Amino acid sequence: MQLDSDQREIARHRAGRAMCAAVPGAGKTATLTELAANLLADGSLAPAELHVVTFTRSAARTFAERLAARCGPWLADAVPIRTFHAHAHRWLAEAPGVPREWRQAGTALADERQTLAMWHEVLGPPSHSCPMAIGPLELDVAQLRGAIAKVRARGEDPAEAAGLAPVEKAAWAAYAELKATRGLMDFDELIERTIALLRHPRLGPWLRARVRAVLLDEAQDTNAAQMRVLELLDPPLMFFVGDPHQSIYGFQGADPGVLSAWAERSSDLRRYRLARSYRCPSAVAAAATTLLRLGGDAETTLMPVRDGGVLLEAVCADQAAEAELVANEVASLASSDDPPSVLVLARVATDLEPVSALLWMNGVPHELAQPTGFFGLPEIDGLLDAARLVLDPADMVAACRLAAYPPSRRLHLDTLLRLVTTAGGPPAGYAALADSPTDRGQYARLLVPVLAAGQDITPAELYDKIAAPGRLEAFCPPAIQERAEETIADFRTIAKRAERLEDLLALAAATRQRAQATNKPRPVRLSTIHAAKGAEADVVIVIAAEEGRLPHSKSNEDEDGEERRLCYVATTRSANIVLWTRALVRGRRKPAPSRYLEELRACLPITELEPGELRRWWQATRTRRPGR
Repeated sequence: MQLDSDQREIARHRAGRAMCAAVPGAGKTATLTELAANLLADGSLAPAELHVVTFTRSAARTFAERLAARCGPWLADAVPIRTFHAHAHRWLAEAPGVPREWRQAGTALADERQTLAMWHEVLGPPSHSCPMAIGPLELDVAQLRGAIAKVRARGEDPAEAAGLAPVEKAAWAAYAELKATRGLMDFDELIERTIALLRHPRLGPWLRARVRAVLLDEAQDTNAAQMRVLELLDPPLMFFVGDPHQSIYGFQGADPGVLSAWAERSSDLRRYRLARSYRCPSAVAAAATTLLRLGGDAETTLMPVRDGGVLLEAVCADQAAEAELVANEVASLASSDDPPSVLVLARVATDLEPVSALLWMNGVPHELAQPTGFFGLPEIDGLLDAARLVLDPADMVAACRLAAYPPSRRLHLDTLLRLVTTAGGPPAGYAALADSPTDRGQYARLLVPVLAAGQDITPAELYDKIAAPGRLEAFCPPAIQERAEETIADFRTIAKRAERLEDLLALAAATRQRAQATNKPRPVRLSTIHAAKGAEADVVIVIAAEEGRLPHSKSNEDEDGEERRLCYVATTRSANIVLWTRALVRGRRKPAPSRYLEELRACLPITELEPGELRRWWQATRTRRPGR
């Protein structure tokens, strides 16, 4: 493997603490692999003493494959190459004579599904399986978990954290009790126990004797608790590589300040830099550097090794037109003689679903990097249940699910069955209930015009009757109405391709199967920006480049700068073309262009894309990349 001068210098590193700042596309993984191979080749380390730490399983697999190609599988297999949590789990499992109280606290690791289920139990009403539950409360599970994760990432006890409200502390106490009752530990607890292991007078020295070198990839994703593990390990060789500008997991407690603080405490630290980008051509590198400059970093510059690339923008009338444009352009690229790799990115996962559905209906194979949750949203499920009820007025399961919405106040299935049966059975029973002045009457009045329309109603007509402006208040809780207008507009983009309700329900039923079938490497990939770090493509399309999306309306951009880093990460995934798209109307909003797009437009030439022209741009600008 050919290395440049900066990469060769890193590959010769042998001892002490070192940190390398690497720009996107700098070949950091290849360089780190060469360093590992050289450390093994000189015989100063046994393979089991060299611990390679990553933050994703896919990164660990990639590193292992490269090391096997460089050194042979027999040697690479002996090197512990794992995620941070996988290393911690193995250290705890192999520690000799672990104190009894640790074993009694639970040793089984709860996966994400189990952890999420326990949080939902805690925030629900007390039950036989979870008597310590404190709900039902108006607490958002994701926000609560994020707040507690940040506290634990700092190494603090949530029960005593000043930044948590009393109700949040109560929820944490109930969750901790439930977790202990079931003999489980979560991922954060793995790190907490590893810190305790390293502080143990007998087990700490045992572990430090086993770990003689640590190579840490994506070091900017380290949180304070994980850094404490590394400092307590304190092996003779610590080499960290990363890019602070790609620190985008603040919601999980990652903080680029942790890495800089560690560097300041390390008086003997050796610093390296990889500034050449073998991925980003000059136009893309200029955009990335401009984002850094305007964010306050006057030192970091992406140095492209090749010219070329192009920056494009597309302004669409509304979100439906945006989804159509992106799907059509991707389909055109995919059908070319030399199709490029394509990465469609969004800040919000549900924005990807309309594009994915249109690609699927156009027969374009693609990968949906993670479930968007679109068809699990209550307003979308409600619209599907309305379609099921139109097709079969006796479908009381669909009727009951619809009744879970305000203003019907969560009617139970047996109550709804009794009321409808008493009133003459469906569909006449709904009409009889509509005369009631109570909430159930308001619910029935919502359904009567829908059922009266008959089974020939089109999906678009159905949703106009239920969820058109002015009707949404009767269909959705007030707290989600603004979001519901956007997601229902997205769903109309999909639904208008279906002439019959049966076709629409078939599409929804196929969604899960489609996500599973396309969850494999494809030339076309759809992903959130968060999930795309480490990915790259010839053409990158960033959809919804608008205020409220990028930066997100709930972010503290002026405080932490993470939204700018998200824009930087999205831009630097591209090896040739970046296309930003935006809608003039999204739901009830008329969003302004993203401030980052406005900044770039003021400094760099960004060309407006004519519909159908992306394929021509690709053929005109594609260049061969150096074999790195």
